[in-house]
Amino acid sequence: MKKPIALLLIAVFLCGCPTVKPPQRPVAYMYPTVMPMSALEACQAKTVSAQDVRGLLEKANVLSLLEAEGLLAGDVDIMVRGLTKRGYAELDSRRTNGNLQWVAVMSLEQGSLLLCGFKKTPPKECRFSAEINDKKAKSYVEHDAYGRAKLVTEYATDTPGVVLRCVQHGEKTHWELRVLLSL
Repeated sequence: MKKPIALLLIAVFLCGCPTVKPPQRPVAYMYPTVMPMSALEACQAKTVSAQDVRGLLEKANVLSLLEAEGLLAGDVDIMVRGLTKRGYAELDSRRTNGNLQWVAVMSLEQGSLLLCGFKKTPPKECRFSAEINDKKAKSYVEHDAYGRAKLVTEYATDTPGVVLRCVQHGEKTHWELRVLLSL
């Protein structure tokens, strides 16, 4: 009698625990998942509204990309809470089919820094007139928060406070857009 009960419990356990699949849209977080936790040290809490957050994303030319991938108003509200409480919020879009993979927003003393990660070269509207010309680019080695070396190629833009970078970790490459805005 004990054997059938044990088999029944095992069957219930294996069949009763469905796996949870994360959504295939941008998801907001108040703590870093795409950045190291040390990123919060430079952040300063600021009272912002959903309109302010949407304005920052629009000024960085990424709001339309996020909306195309299914950004929800509730995720913008989560970003508002993160920026108001800790000065940090992010959108993780790595599960979407789009090029934009993540956006981290950091409230700093001198404004807001948006860090945007792309799988491949960002679309023209996100480049802030950066010319992708390796002859005019500046390359250097940089260490990430975990001490790993990465090769960074930086492309000049005509917009102050905007940097476009191609980052190579071993054989993996991604693009970063850094936008410093006054808010």
